[in-house]
Amino acid sequence: MNDSILEKANKAIEAFFDANPKECDPKEFGRIYQQANIGMRARHDAIVNARIEIDQRLRAIGLAFNDPKTREEYTRLTLPKMLPDLQSRPKEK
Repeated sequence: MNDSILEKANKAIEAFFDANPKECDPKEFGRIYQQANIGMRARHDAIVNARIEIDQRLRAIGLAFNDPKTREEYTRLTLPKMLPDLQSRPKEK
């Protein structure tokens, strides 16, 4: 999704939270509400698409490597933020 769309979505959501419904015209408040609603949907779609992209990358890595050690090493090298650092991991004997 385009960064400018997400920026506009964030501005619309902020405008809705900054608006005071008691001081605003009902029609104007409805318009601000609809813009914020569309902005929330755009943000939600961006988050869901990012998760799907991560899942597809991990699935492709899982299909490419049969050995779990090789798969983990490749993932750590190419996608360092994908796997958490496991410092308390037991060492193999």
